[in-house]
Parts: sequence; structure tokens; C-alpha cells
Amino acid sequence: MAEKFSVQPKINKRNLIVATTMYAHNLEKDELHKNMKKITLSFFLPTGSYATMIVKQFFLRLNEK
Repeated sequence: MAEKFSVQPKINKRNLIVATTMYAHNLEKDELHKNMKKITLSFFLPTGSYATMIVKQFFLRLNEK
């Protein structure tokens, strides 16, 4: 006897905009790049968010100034 199966698409919903707090600390000389500095960034994002986008936004804001 054949069983009947139905396939239901799984829909994952994500927010387009996520508010977070970013901390910048440990500003120091960059030993790999002469005359440059390095910094440590800390932040929390919910599952499914892209960390690369928050870093990109950080650098875009730096370039505005």
C-alpha cells in the first residue's frame, strides 16, 4: 500500500534591519602594516545575520567623517 506524502516549503523569516551595539577597543599599532593601526570590534548579532555587513557599515561610517 502506497503512502501519500505532501511537501510543505519551509519559510525562514529574517529582519532586514537589526539593531545592535558595537564596541571598538584595543586600538594599537599594526605590526603587519607600517604606519597603520588595528582595532578589535565586538558585537552581538542574532542567528541568520551577516557579520560582514556590520563591519562594512562600520567602515562606511568611518569614511563619511
